[in-house]
Amino acid sequence: MSTRNYARLIILFFIVTSCGTGKKDSIRIVDFPQIVSFYGNPIEEIEVPFKRPSTEVLVVDTFLVFKADIEPLFRIYSTKSHKLLTSFGALGEGPQELSGFMTLLKHRDHDIQNKSPVFSVFDPRRQIVARINIMHQIENPDYNYQVESLTISPGHFFVYFFHSDNELLVGQLDGLTRLWIYERAQRKQTFIRSIPEPPFPISVDYWGFVYRSSAVINKNLSRIALAPTLLGQLDYFQLDGTYINSAYFDDPLRFKEYISSNLKSGNESYYYILSLESNGEHIHALNQNNSASDYMITGANNREILVFDWDGNPVKKYVFADGRPILSASYDAIHNRFYTFSPDEPEHNIVVYEMDE
Repeated sequence: MSTRNYARLIILFFIVTSCGTGKKDSIRIVDFPQIVSFYGNPIEEIEVPFKRPSTEVLVVDTFLVFKADIEPLFRIYSTKSHKLLTSFGALGEGPQELSGFMTLLKHRDHDIQNKSPVFSVFDPRRQIVARINIMHQIENPDYNYQVESLTISPGHFFVYFFHSDNELLVGQLDGLTRLWIYERAQRKQTFIRSIPEPPFPISVDYWGFVYRSSAVINKNLSRIALAPTLLGQLDYFQLDGTYINSAYFDDPLRFKEYISSNLKSGNESYYYILSLESNGEHIHALNQNNSASDYMITGANNREILVFDWDGNPVKKYVFADGRPILSASYDAIHNRFYTFSPDEPEHNIVVYEMDE
């Protein structure tokens, strides 16, 4: 395809997807204003005796939460000293037990009573969300954390879940568009459908697959950002479901060959953003930037962290120049660094990347 025809397609795409949405102009990112190559250092003080791919990390205030799928399910470290403060959590079906399929929610909260940071996990098998008060667990590892059953929508279950606090629940229900937002006080349900659509037809049978998204919320701005794993873009919506705009950081036609083949083998898709989190001002996106086979078979590793603002503008790109395969990453705003989990390290697989600026 010629450069001129490609440009026409992109313009047509923006025109078509803007019709009737009242959105702002979408942003086509040629490159990020700043590109930073950085190198990590394994944290010798943290001993993690396994390399399981479901492992996740999350920085909450001055604490590093480490989640696994074997017992103990959680380890909490100090980001000041890297000292292990507590470990807890059991597998099972009991009231204070979780399945090995749980995921860390990428948002933080605080308990208004003891002022403690709080993190949450979603258990898709049991359809529950657990809110864990860090100070309570440090003081007593047997403390009974809060568990909520997610039976909000009868007859449906959550395939993915992103946010739970006293005001909002946000997740993706089976077969019900791209995202579901529930406002507790008003008992109001909002559905975000599969938009914006690429500049080629996609069967509705594939929408759930194509638009499987990571999500992050800014309640102060009343906005939510969604990143479809198979498309190189970040989509912005108001919390009432109104589409605002998108930031495109890769060719939206890259997916066409794969979807046109009806997802047959030999036409593998490219994978993009695996997770989103926000420090309030900016959004940090862990971008796989690779096909699954290139990563799994040839060992190619192009992962990076893309930074956006809440209007879709590119801010910065961090490139893992040391080539480590990063499966999970979380930003420490207090110390200006990223904590990551890298399973290929021979001994210490929690790796910290310091920001020089």
